[in-house]
Amino acid sequence: MTRPLSFLMLCTLITVGPVWGGSLSEQPSEKVIGGVSGHEISQGDFELFLRYKRAEFKQKQAKLPPPEELIRMFATDLILAGSLEATETPSLPESPLEWKLWELRNREAYTRILEEEMFIKGSLPESDLREYYDEHQQEFALTPSFSFRNIFLDATRETEKEGRDGLRKKAEESHRKLEALRNDRGIVSVEDFVGIASDAMGVPTREIDVRGDFQLGQINPVLEGAACSLDPGEISDVIETKNGFYILRLENKVVKGFRPLEEVAGEIESRLRYKIQKERFIELRNRLTDPALSEVHEEGLAGLIRWATHPDDGENPIVAEAEGFEIHLSDYLEFLKFSRVASPPSSSQSPEEIHRTHTTALVDNLLYPMAAYQHAVASGYTTEATFLNRMRIGLIVILGEEKFLDLVRQRVQSMPTLSEEEARTYYEKHPEEFMTTPTSRYREIAVRPREAANAHDQEFAFREAEARALEVLATIKSGNAEEETIMKYSDGEEAQEGGLTPWLSPGRRYSPEVWKEIETLDNGEWMTEPMRERGYAILLKLEDLIPSTLKPFENVQGEVIRTLTEKRVLETTQSVMENLLEEHRFSLNPDGIEALKAMDESSFSHPD
Repeated sequence: MTRPLSFLMLCTLITVGPVWGGSLSEQPSEKVIGGVSGHEISQGDFELFLRYKRAEFKQKQAKLPPPEELIRMFATDLILAGSLEATETPSLPESPLEWKLWELRNREAYTRILEEEMFIKGSLPESDLREYYDEHQQEFALTPSFSFRNIFLDATRETEKEGRDGLRKKAEESHRKLEALRNDRGIVSVEDFVGIASDAMGVPTREIDVRGDFQLGQINPVLEGAACSLDPGEISDVIETKNGFYILRLENKVVKGFRPLEEVAGEIESRLRYKIQKERFIELRNRLTDPALSEVHEEGLAGLIRWATHPDDGENPIVAEAEGFEIHLSDYLEFLKFSRVASPPSSSQSPEEIHRTHTTALVDNLLYPMAAYQHAVASGYTTEATFLNRMRIGLIVILGEEKFLDLVRQRVQSMPTLSEEEARTYYEKHPEEFMTTPTSRYREIAVRPREAANAHDQEFAFREAEARALEVLATIKSGNAEEETIMKYSDGEEAQEGGLTPWLSPGRRYSPEVWKEIETLDNGEWMTEPMRERGYAILLKLEDLIPSTLKPFENVQGEVIRTLTEKRVLETTQSVMENLLEEHRFSLNPDGIEALKAMDESSFSHPD
């Protein structure tokens, strides 16, 4: 005998029991972090609440609020969920609330299946790791690489022989100082090298950082040869290149070979775990989507296709069933409104498209979760404390938030309609919120660097491009016409139009660093130093600016009303929470809060 989906909803609420039942704070080992309505809030319950909220915030790609704020949210949910009875929930799966409960139950059941049947407990045998290592040893081959710190005296801007000779002498003097600091093994300490490098280059010691790791062929062959001839801690002779003078201190060097098993054992175990768990997952999915357990009815899909063009024909066929539970067309349409896993069928879609889309949606989002739940029931997972506690906290969150939103909605709806006078007053007090966006356009000199063979050469290619950009600007400032000069020497997108950009709003086209610089320019003023942007060395001049102006009230009255409404909702939300917490004697336990703060801070600052 088949039963309607609404029966599942009722079972969800009945089997979990009262929201306050089984509180972990009853266990002596549990820390109490607060209290509300005469009940203690345990750290264990709160951590289950945090588990639920972290998944929600991860989906929103947002950070969690601080612990104290989360505890207040949890306490509010406890108050409101405790005021609801399971029988208040409608018996048919027509409301978003019921679908949330259904989704919670299936998700927690599926999680228990994964934890018990898919995830590997304990360590894998060492023999398995050794076997994998022997069969895939090439995957653990070492790539020869090296890294170094360096003293570099830049000669790219020295046009006279005397200037270059002076840099050479400076490099040789630095080398003599380093030689005097070698220990009996020929090593120069990092501190000594950094100190002399800082003096030689005139930069803070924090900028004498490690360069690399470089693989063979990635940098100037002369520097590569010198680095590879050293052992870690040794320094090179003075190395002369066309760009200037170097002294290297080798930091690390990796030679050809294989990483030992001891080093890669963790990586191998992760690969094997993934392989085993993937195989188990495929086996589980095949088992739970077995046609013997669930079925999509062709007659129901035909009814769904008819509904696309005749939604009022009154038919309500069974579209699918799983383990004796029927999913009628009306159930499925309500589910689509809630979940949005697929759009409801429409007359613009072909019957084939409707059939294909909704067969997949039914299997993946209804039949598979329902079969998983039945499997969890048969395996006894749904009667365990782990499942019941997770369900209890999930119910508290869902029911509490539903009731809280309803209270806020009622409070806001009972307020007088916002008047034009209120809107105008806010508009006059906060004109900065209703300004037009400023727009500007620029004259751009853009010089593309020459092709470079490696990252090291690329740096000097950009330096050359920056020098050429400054030369173009100097040509303009000497009296040559801007447009002709830019058309002749610039490589930018608008070079043939004299480098004049389109009208731009702040943040468009250029990076934040460039905008930070150009927003300081006055009309007709050029940047003084080139910046690297979109693969060019660029210089910009502010050509025209249309400043922001206050929009007329008549044009933004609707926007002002929406802003005030949002503020009402936020203020009401805060007020409702504060009143509830005060009325129900909410308190925080300082010792419990300290215990929470000892938890990994990333639990609160990150969504995953």
